[in-house]
Amino acid sequence: VRCSPVLDTPRNDPCDHQQTGPGENMAHDDSRQDRPAAESLQMSPDRDQLDPRPAIARELPEGQNARQKAEQQQRQIAEALRQSAQALTDLVEQDDILDRILAQARQIFNADAINVMMVEGDQLHIVRAQGYEKFDDGVRAAKFRVALDAMPNIHRILETKTAMVMPNVLDDPEWVADGTARWIQSHASAPIRLNGDVIGFIHLDSHTAYDFDQTTAEQLQAFANQAAIAIRNAQLFSQVKRYAEELEFLVQERTGLLEQERRQL
Repeated sequence: VRCSPVLDTPRNDPCDHQQTGPGENMAHDDSRQDRPAAESLQMSPDRDQLDPRPAIARELPEGQNARQKAEQQQRQIAEALRQSAQALTDLVEQDDILDRILAQARQIFNADAINVMMVEGDQLHIVRAQGYEKFDDGVRAAKFRVALDAMPNIHRILETKTAMVMPNVLDDPEWVADGTARWIQSHASAPIRLNGDVIGFIHLDSHTAYDFDQTTAEQLQAFANQAAIAIRNAQLFSQVKRYAEELEFLVQERTGLLEQERRQL
């Protein structure tokens, strides 16, 4: 009887080990039993081929990845606040400082647009803005002025003096949008507080729903606080500048009188 190769031997092969004579070496059977397991290990795909993620990423639980992302964002916010604080000492003009703060916040929160609104009497108007030209040619930023009573969400912030978020504005009955703001789907706002009063707001806008959450609003408050410092510094600088101009006028006036008296002598 001709025997087929060992690995290809069918169950009814007469050379199967069950029909081996008593004098044959049984080690042959052991090698055949071990070989399929060994070969299956050699043929198994490598783990790196099945999962394209880096090995270290596979080792970390999902919760730990989330914590790392949160820590990374905290570091980015801290660095952005540091740079904004530096701007408070390097820059003098209020608009320049606000532009720096808005640019930092917009990058950190990946917002499509951002603005600073100031309270003037019973109205709100935008004083600085970035990103709106992509959606409405900058019309909203240039011309937006509204009564405080017309915006329930703003009125609520004035009462609570705390930041708020609308993850999906369509789900929030307090959201009021004019024709130039219909592209906005997610919104966050933080009050600019000075001497205990709300004097303005920083607003984040996104065309994607659920881009912002309550954490976004709370973190945005840090940038609003820096905006308050910038506005206060600008007010102080303006007062000092006005005082210096008045003092210079008085000195010139007094010098003229002394010169006139000297001529009369």
